[in-house]
Amino acid sequence: MDADVIRLNVGGELYWTTRTTIQKHPSSELAKMLSGETPASWSGDCLCVDRDGRLFRHVLNYLRDGRLPLGLSHADRTLLLQEVKYFGLDELHQSLGGLQEPQPRPSNRTSTGLSLQPDADSLIHEVKTSRQFVRLRWGHEYSGGWLVSSPRNLAGVDYELHAACLARSPLEALNKLSKAGFLPCSRPPKMMYKDHPVPLVAQAPKRTAPQPVRL
Repeated sequence: MDADVIRLNVGGELYWTTRTTIQKHPSSELAKMLSGETPASWSGDCLCVDRDGRLFRHVLNYLRDGRLPLGLSHADRTLLLQEVKYFGLDELHQSLGGLQEPQPRPSNRTSTGLSLQPDADSLIHEVKTSRQFVRLRWGHEYSGGWLVSSPRNLAGVDYELHAACLARSPLEALNKLSKAGFLPCSRPPKMMYKDHPVPLVAQAPKRTAPQPVRL
């Protein structure tokens, strides 16, 4: 067997991959198992992992090419979040809507309490986001069995025709929306969304009419 090929037994399900694929995310639990940083269970040349074998395919697809799972039920999404957290894939966990652990802020003060530089928050304007929802539908107004986005002409989306026609297969259309940053959502169902930053504009102070002075 090629030394780069890895055989995995995850919860009784057999998978084949490569060391190169696993090592794309060196901080993941799988990469630590291969390097010996984390204790691992081996049966011959097969790495055994006591986790959900059915959902592991989504983890492996993400390790291969960053592919996000689509069409998950609410129950599977909840279970997959637990698996992704175990394997230490924080970016995938965040993309699936998981809560992130708060990160400690670096201190900009000396041991005597004196500030070395202005607080970063004072130099950054607050940013809000607006959420854009999009759905896929069959474009009966176009011949050829096209799937179109509603609304059309979305920024960053690779259209085929009329800034609306995406593809003729649902999977290809969903992949194009995913590449443009849209994520699947369950509420509302069968839709995708993308958050856009909306900088807050500083408002000028209101002017008040001068008050009469009594002498």
